[in-house]
Amino acid sequence: MNFLLSIARFILYLYFFLYALVHLLLLITPETARYLIFMNYMNWPMRDLQNPPKYEQHNVHNFYLDVEPKVRVGVWHFIPAPLEYNFSADSKKNLKEHFETYFKVHDKRPVVIYVHGNDRDRSDYGRMKLCQSLAGLGYHVFAIDYRGFGDSTGTPSETGCVNDVLELYNFVKAIQKESKIFLWGHSLGTGISSHAAKILSDFKSPPAGVVLEAPFYNISQAAKEYIISPLFLNNPWIIRMGDEALQKLNIHFNNAENILKTKSKILILHAEDDMLIPQDRSRDLIKICNQKRPQDYPPVKLVEFHKRFGLGHAKIYTHKELYPVIKEFIEN
Repeated sequence: MNFLLSIARFILYLYFFLYALVHLLLLITPETARYLIFMNYMNWPMRDLQNPPKYEQHNVHNFYLDVEPKVRVGVWHFIPAPLEYNFSADSKKNLKEHFETYFKVHDKRPVVIYVHGNDRDRSDYGRMKLCQSLAGLGYHVFAIDYRGFGDSTGTPSETGCVNDVLELYNFVKAIQKESKIFLWGHSLGTGISSHAAKILSDFKSPPAGVVLEAPFYNISQAAKEYIISPLFLNNPWIIRMGDEALQKLNIHFNNAENILKTKSKILILHAEDDMLIPQDRSRDLIKICNQKRPQDYPPVKLVEFHKRFGLGHAKIYTHKELYPVIKEFIEN
């Protein structure tokens, strides 16, 4: 009994310490909010992202884009079936040679730019499996680690991460003008993808389509609804400080606003048993689209997955019924 009381006492002390620490850090430095949102410090150690076969990715070419001074982002190009890629020989090719071989001008296969959520990198198991499956459908897939993630340099911000995706989009578009390019964002990546799609729409070059997997309404609401947030964001002062910190950092990730201005067809995917971002947020996005999205814009569709499938926040890629939906969305 004494042992259990000691454990309970330790947990209680730890909670109050962390509670006070979060309040203090937000008071002293708004930068704390950046780390809580992006969590890019949560990374697997000793990752060798230049060597995809270490992660059983044998059809993947690793390359880097210099986005701006001191910012270089890493990208994996998943070579689509039935093209064959030999890592030992082909990984030594420079970027120009690689694209001449595997991304020729006459190759009009659809292209998917995959934008992952917060923490970890492009070698995360679930992210790799999704990209593999999309490549298996015959699509070129580019998985990007935006700044501050994986082996990409720089510090993440909303403007910076969106710019990284736009640079990759424009890079691919410049090589392959005829191919349809789709943006696929998951979780935090939905905020980046929808913002990028909105900017491309403003410049009259919208993507062919946007897939939003487990999207939130905006980042302020998502932060308040995060699974552990009630333990810390439970008084008006800390809620106000958190919102003010996000404003100072110019971090909004406003999916609700961005999709209203995106001139692309949009597919929203959400599992009923998502514990991190409630399925109701996707329903809210559909509702606001029905109310305010211009009627002459391409359609927005929501596909929901029942809780009996156990897909949660990050396993929709495992559901066999996903891929016919994706083929219909991309190819028609």
